[in-house]
Amino acid sequence: MRSAIHLPVVERLRVVNYPLYPGSNKQGLDLIFDKGVTVVAGINGIGKTTLLNLLLRMLVGPTSPSKAATRDMGLVSKRTLVNSRKFGFFQDRAGVALQPSATATLTFRIAGKQVAITRRLKNLEITKVLVSGRTIDTTDNAAFLADMAQLAGLANAYDFHMVVRYVQFFTEERLPLLWSPTAQLELFKMLFVDEAIGQKLNKLYSEI
Repeated sequence: MRSAIHLPVVERLRVVNYPLYPGSNKQGLDLIFDKGVTVVAGINGIGKTTLLNLLLRMLVGPTSPSKAATRDMGLVSKRTLVNSRKFGFFQDRAGVALQPSATATLTFRIAGKQVAITRRLKNLEITKVLVSGRTIDTTDNAAFLADMAQLAGLANAYDFHMVVRYVQFFTEERLPLLWSPTAQLELFKMLFVDEAIGQKLNKLYSEI
């Protein structure tokens, strides 16, 4: 059995120059997430789902699993993430062309380290990453995910993406985990099975 897994714990979200969240005096959105339960309530169209997706996408970026994996992750042999060249979720929601200054910064804690990542909302490009106050020289999303997977105690970027997206963020787009034994087995393998054994199982399944 693998060692403990550490999921990201969100501490703060800062959004500037994004039309959907102008904030008071157009200062943008600045949310502090204290310990305990946070409830986001509001009328339809106010931006609740966008906020949830923003928190998720700040962690995983514009990458997504294959279309087959979104149907049933347990039936996918090639465990890879695909970069969406036309990711436009936050651009489309804005209603106007977003400027490079439209950014969000997410601060979270993982495995005892504080991480702050800044992305452009137009395409989720990384502009800055701080780990425990030290600037990390990377704007590559794959490298960022690999680093986060290592901190989380997960085998690779794919496992980090899938666990965060479909376990930690159990959103409307969630996989039919409750109805798919193969998907449940895949997540069980990510979360609990020793990494070396898990890799052997992945290789064997791919060969089969």
